[in-house]
Amino acid sequence: MSFITMSQAQGSIHLGPSLRNRIPILLALKRQLDPQNTGQGLAGYAVDLSGGTGAHLEVMAPGFPTLEWRATEYIAADRDTTQPSPLAIIDSFSVDIHKNVHPSVPLDLSTAFETWHETLQELENKVQLALCCNVIHITPWAVAEGLFRGVSRLLQPNGTFALYGPFIEDGQYSSDGNRSFDAMLQLRNPDWGLRERNRVEELAASVGLKLRENISMPANNKLLLFVRTE
Repeated sequence: MSFITMSQAQGSIHLGPSLRNRIPILLALKRQLDPQNTGQGLAGYAVDLSGGTGAHLEVMAPGFPTLEWRATEYIAADRDTTQPSPLAIIDSFSVDIHKNVHPSVPLDLSTAFETWHETLQELENKVQLALCCNVIHITPWAVAEGLFRGVSRLLQPNGTFALYGPFIEDGQYSSDGNRSFDAMLQLRNPDWGLRERNRVEELAASVGLKLRENISMPANNKLLLFVRTE
């Protein structure tokens, strides 16, 4: 898909799954973190890690107005520079629209936290809510490892990490559709595929994060909420 101007991209670039799942994710997070819809106890910072086109941030920012949001996205070295930057696309939907959104920054999640963008390093131990949607099954396992290492550095004590996507639980697929999806991903790239929830939970525990909630979501997905315990 090609866009001549940013205005042509707006409203048409978000993928269907993001548009379908973003409100259920927002509502699930509100029920867990802000059931009275007051924002009490939620002052501080939030990050949308690997924010895609900004579809989730577009609803999370007004949904959690007491948090200051910033998104990240991976920028490929060989990307087509004639097309809008992924960061510019994210920002076009939220920066200057929602007062609690700061410009997005580039991030390769597989890298060490010490190499992350300086604005993220400045948030060490200050983040109340970290969000990552539909990432670890379409990237190598090294991305999941870097993601959890980085999140453990970002979160404040008792901060929440929300991880959304499809998972395998106790060796079982939640649907035939997820089984087929997993096979398709692995054919595309052997390092991709649905992850075992237990393995993800072990990875989280290794960096001081504990699974607090395992929430069933539409389309056979899960919203896993981890809390920083150290």
